[in-house]
Amino acid sequence: MSLRIIILLMIVSGSVSSGTSIQTDWSGGPGLQGPVIEWGNRFWGAENVDWINYPGDLILGYCSEVHLVDSIWSRSAAAADFDCDGDIDVLIKTNSLFILLFNLDYGLEWESDTLSIPYFYNYAVSDFDGDGDPDIAGIKGCTAIMCWNQGNSNWVPDTIQIFSGNGKGFVLGDFNCDFNTDIGLSVYQHGIVWLENPGRSGVWTCWEVSPSAAISEMMCAGDIDGDGDTDLISCKNDSILIYVNQDTGLTWERDPLGAATGNIKYIYMSELNGSPPMECLATLDKCLTLFWNSGDIWESQILSTLIKNVSIALPDVDLDGDPDVFSGKQEFGFWLENPGTMGEPWQSHNSECVNSTYAITADISGDNKDDVFLGHYFNYLAGIRWIDFHEYVPEGQITSSILDVGYIPQWNWFTWDAELPAGTSLGFMVRASDNPDFLGFWSEIFYTPFNLEDLLPDSAQYFQYRLVMETDDSRITPTLHQVVGEWTTLGLSEQELRGFALSSPNPTCCGGKLFFSVPEAASVRIEAFDVSGRLIFILTEEIYQPGQYDVSIPDLPPGIYVIRMISGEFVASEMLTVFR
Repeated sequence: MSLRIIILLMIVSGSVSSGTSIQTDWSGGPGLQGPVIEWGNRFWGAENVDWINYPGDLILGYCSEVHLVDSIWSRSAAAADFDCDGDIDVLIKTNSLFILLFNLDYGLEWESDTLSIPYFYNYAVSDFDGDGDPDIAGIKGCTAIMCWNQGNSNWVPDTIQIFSGNGKGFVLGDFNCDFNTDIGLSVYQHGIVWLENPGRSGVWTCWEVSPSAAISEMMCAGDIDGDGDTDLISCKNDSILIYVNQDTGLTWERDPLGAATGNIKYIYMSELNGSPPMECLATLDKCLTLFWNSGDIWESQILSTLIKNVSIALPDVDLDGDPDVFSGKQEFGFWLENPGTMGEPWQSHNSECVNSTYAITADISGDNKDDVFLGHYFNYLAGIRWIDFHEYVPEGQITSSILDVGYIPQWNWFTWDAELPAGTSLGFMVRASDNPDFLGFWSEIFYTPFNLEDLLPDSAQYFQYRLVMETDDSRITPTLHQVVGEWTTLGLSEQELRGFALSSPNPTCCGGKLFFSVPEAASVRIEAFDVSGRLIFILTEEIYQPGQYDVSIPDLPPGIYVIRMISGEFVASEMLTVFR
């Protein structure tokens, strides 16, 4: 057995021990002032700090902000990285042409380029040839046309299919599960068909879905039955029909979803509960309605009577993993919070906005979170804009509950675990007192772990910290994972402090401090002896007023010592162990 272990076994009761309090979770929210014996998952108060969306961590709060792109009309938009520079650009369709908006500075600066391509009634964007850049496909009269992206604003139109009747509806999907983007169409005289994408080269093949389908421009595609392939939905007036893909696009089964409570204007498919299969959202002339398959039947729910006759976007505004609904139809703008469970009410939230007739979801700011791009097709004052839902505020702070360590401590280190991206900072202020109702003034802000001993009074058993977070870039935030407060518990309880008491650190590798208290004005003598009983030195011998005090112990050779305090009839002894 080592010498150190032998010495530790000889420690007497009343000697000091290590004290630590750790906070790793703030998800319980604000409002608990304390005193508390553990921080737990609560705190006292916060300003511009988010403790909800990343459970167990603290980040800066965020807000939405509207950014103007240009004051022009536009009928629709599609988002993709057209110049392959790593950020999202936007293709807009005006009344007569297509304009490509290049994102130069995370949505804060844009450059426009008018494209010399056919003007499509319906169009979509995807990497159809698999070369890494997005192409544009559209339908013009009886012709399906592809515009191949050659880079440097060079686009090559190419006819991929000619029909005997005009095309109407237009949607994308991988109908034969070959990982190429195919095109679904509703065409007069042909019903609903889909065009099989041959990949980099070859002839596009036309396959029939339903020759008797009602022709409508309102179509959407997605996995409606959860079997991994792409199904189709077509709408006309108040009727919604599902075409379920049975055999990689060769066989289809029609399943009537049912009638809506009004004429359908737009329709969408999405995993609204965060997992397959998909649900259906339809914007009507009267309301926004949700449809979902409960197993045997399709059920429906009216989500909002304010959202009507307008396209919507489906961004994950609250970062909970499922899409919410955004609408810019009203002047004030608002979004509906997805509860994640079908049939439950969707809560409405106001949002900064301008009046718009369409909206799409895209990560314009490059922060890997959903933004919304929106425009108006007859109000040039509204123009085209985008909303950054996740701009972090420049500064936030949080104040802990008051911690009661239970004894008079000798304060040690205050440390933390955090992530600090470039341009962000995170620091702490602390304070402590022997009175929880008045903790005194805050310390300066420390941006690296620091020792509490020289900052806090030795008599203070009530402790509190305040976190300050900052960022120079609204797209990034510091993240706090954990805080740790450390002290040495000296064994002087509140009851003991009302009388004479003595406490020494045990064990110690150096001098340290000796703590004692007197309840009234008295002469105090504190002396140290070695194990043979020989007096080594006198630490103090003077008159003290009522209160708590400490005296420094000089460095001593390794060994065992007895510290004795004498004050009138009061005599107390403590064992002191020194090791190296």
